[in-house]
Amino acid sequence: MPSLMHRLLPPSLGLLFALGCPAQTFVVDANNGPGTNFTTLTAAVAAVPSGSVLSVRAGIYAGVTIDAMSLEILGEPGARIDAQPGSNSKVVSVVNLQPAQRVRVSGFELSTTSYYYAVTAESVNCQGLVCFEDLRCVTSTQVYISLRFVNSDRVLVRDVTSNTGWVGATCQQSNVSFEDCRLGVPLAGPVGSAAPLYVTGGSVQLANSSVRASGGFSSHAVSMQGGELRLLGTTVLTAGAPPPPPLWWVPHELAGSGTVRLDPSVTLTTGMVEAGITVVTQAMPSLRSSGTATTIDAELTGPNSALGAIAVSLPGPRVVLPLFQDAVWLDGSSLIWVGLGVLGPSLPVTGWLPWTIGPAPGLVAVWQGVVFDPATGWQVSNPSLAVLP
Repeated sequence: MPSLMHRLLPPSLGLLFALGCPAQTFVVDANNGPGTNFTTLTAAVAAVPSGSVLSVRAGIYAGVTIDAMSLEILGEPGARIDAQPGSNSKVVSVVNLQPAQRVRVSGFELSTTSYYYAVTAESVNCQGLVCFEDLRCVTSTQVYISLRFVNSDRVLVRDVTSNTGWVGATCQQSNVSFEDCRLGVPLAGPVGSAAPLYVTGGSVQLANSSVRASGGFSSHAVSMQGGELRLLGTTVLTAGAPPPPPLWWVPHELAGSGTVRLDPSVTLTTGMVEAGITVVTQAMPSLRSSGTATTIDAELTGPNSALGAIAVSLPGPRVVLPLFQDAVWLDGSSLIWVGLGVLGPSLPVTGWLPWTIGPAPGLVAVWQGVVFDPATGWQVSNPSLAVLP
């Protein structure tokens, strides 16, 4: 990666912070407490300038559409977005982002008053970065989270789960990276006949995630119509239970047509793969990240004895560099290398950023790892969201 490795473990993070402009923050509070700027999300999104941060206090809010603007919507504990009953109701809809624009939605409970109803978070026709993080179903075992990505160039999804309902994702001609997500149903969740993950074109990555089809109906875990799926880390796919004889239907972990690359650490519970799926098993790097009040850090795993490094930068365009099979999501002008080492069976490479002063709190950045191994050559990991607290 010679064109990017021009800053290796620098002593200062000043460049990254200097390039991230501090955002103006507005408070949204349905209860109109002290310091409130808006009492509804709808009014806030319509009024604030592009690039703002909305800090949303506990309360119940109606869904919103974010159209061609940069915005962060950050929910405090107890903040909930309710989808109103109706065939096209959304909790969050992000549309028409330009390449330099970015949207992050984080920290919300998602709900609806109707049983058997999908609450939808979506990204449509977006060239800029879209991040959905820490979203959860609440209130009913029959509430579904539907993630929908259409013609979207860069989508990061992290920690979207449900302890009671069903989480499904549809990726149409989009490039999406899931990290620490739980698609499908929990162990004691609702039933449903749809595959939890649909891929139609584009490139989709699942890192340290699970896709569990319902045991009540015979559904596939992943259904593809072209495109590429990359399975990394501790990802597990589980198809639905087969029907009793004499029914012919056989659920598969991977169904349809397309290309799937999977790391040897990935689990296909029954190993059922339809003939139209081309599967390549390959040792690949995977990255996961986390943060505290004072640091954000990332952990890179990959092929044994490979040289690994971790970088962080402001979001950049997706670029496939020579010698690499997968795209880099980093901005070369703000890139900083923060970790370097040799990978082992239980020895990851770690990188971290100390955070004690806060010149740009809430600054959205992206982690990504790179490894070199003589057997597999140069590879990049999945991208991962990095947010300065």
